[in-house]
Amino acid sequence: CKDEILVDKVDGWLDKVKGDSVLVLHQLGSHGPAYYQRYPEEFRRFRPDCRANDFGSCSQEEITNAYDNTILYTDHIVSMIIDKLKQRSNSLSGAVLYFSDHGESLGENGIYLHGAPYFMAPDEQTRVPMLFWMSDGYRKRFAISDDCLKSKRSEPFSHDNLYHKVIGGLGLSNQVYDAGRDLMARMLADGVIQVRPGDDDPDAIALMHKLSRKSRKRWPEFAVTEPGAVPPLPPKPA
Repeated sequence: CKDEILVDKVDGWLDKVKGDSVLVLHQLGSHGPAYYQRYPEEFRRFRPDCRANDFGSCSQEEITNAYDNTILYTDHIVSMIIDKLKQRSNSLSGAVLYFSDHGESLGENGIYLHGAPYFMAPDEQTRVPMLFWMSDGYRKRFAISDDCLKSKRSEPFSHDNLYHKVIGGLGLSNQVYDAGRDLMARMLADGVIQVRPGDDDPDAIALMHKLSRKSRKRWPEFAVTEPGAVPPLPPKPA
């Protein structure tokens, strides 16, 4: 199966959304070594491309072309999701957060694929892209300043920020929530946004309680009692 299968049921899911909701789509994306299996024929734009699992039977150009085709296809998948939200702009204030779990080495310094121990992994495996698209309705709902947001797009962020962004972004907290890793808290403190998502939002609170109940059931060793309110933000430095 190709990643487009993930998009097939998105329309039905979006049409049933009644309040604040989260949908997670997990792609195969550019996972090697079988890059050629990650995209359909019509996305073989870069040729010749490696058509094997064994890189030893392909040239460096063929390996790179196959990888680039996976990126092109991922771009197509993400754009389809964004287009579906645009089509519902009158009823949904949507946003899309895309990021990779790891990068890929394509022969730099004789290294391929991924999975090297973190202390020695090259940047190609540890520095990954993140894309955050917001609908006009989402921007208006949270009074987002485009100029301020653009000024921060070159700042480094980490997967460690994700959990805290989701918790804080819904206006909630728990024993492991760290406002210092919450992108929304930092954006609010810096004036990028004027309203914190989840403040006085019963839909967001109900959703977070539902997610926390599922998490406590699945990972009881990390369970806390119930999520509470987000603690006040620390004052801005003088």
